[in-house]
This record gives sequence, C-alpha cells and structure tokens, in this order.
Amino acid sequence: MSIGHRRADGGPVPLYKILAMEQDCKDVFCTFSIGGMTTALEGFYKSIKSGLLLDEPCSVILSATLDISDADWQKLIALASRAATQLQQESVFLARFGFGRESKLCLVSRDGVLLEYDKSSRVQVTSWEEKYAS
Repeated sequence: MSIGHRRADGGPVPLYKILAMEQDCKDVFCTFSIGGMTTALEGFYKSIKSGLLLDEPCSVILSATLDISDADWQKLIALASRAATQLQQESVFLARFGFGRESKLCLVSRDGVLLEYDKSSRVQVTSWEEKYAS
C-alpha cells in the first residue's frame, strides 16, 4: 500500500496524521501476517482529476504473507479507503502480488471505489465528486 503525504488539493498532510495511518496499516497488516516494513519514498502518479503527472513524498507499507484470503483483501480495501479519507487523498495505491493467486493493482478512492488494473487496463474516470471527512 502506498499513501501520499499531500492532500488532494496539494497541501501537506500533517506528520502526526501520516504516522497514525502508518500505525493503523501495521495493525491491520499484522492480523494476517507476521510483519512487514514501512519506508518513505518519492512517489509519482497521474492525477485522476487533472491527468497531470504529480510527484510527492509517500509512505509505502509492505507485508509478506504466503496467502491472503478474500476477506482479508476486503479489509485492505477498506483500510485504503479509510486512509484516502483521513488523509484527504485522491486515492491510495494498493497491490497484491501472489505466487499462487492472481496479482492485483488498484487505486482505492475515499468512497471505496476500486479501480483495478491488469495488463490490458485503461481506466477513464468520467466524473469525480469531492468528499472530505468532517
């Protein structure tokens, strides 16, 4: 999972919110794995709203497990949506790479909309509604 350190409007997310979300991610990830790692990187993405290529610092949270159930995958989707909402992100990147299962790459929006990608995917968003947690 990758979470940006800037809000959808371009402003910085306060460090305490980033650290709290990283801890929330670790807590959820450890329910189905023995551990993982976090790191801060410089990320980039193409904005869903503007189509522009944007750079921003981000936190990447990784967890290693031999298998993840469909129920646990749904927990991760809910976690990514919660992260997008709490950090006012356009979306959160979520990926699953499996040896015995299909790999998945997706963006999870604040309202839980899942945009999944595969080798032939092309995603076009035709409308976007701004929603922020109060």
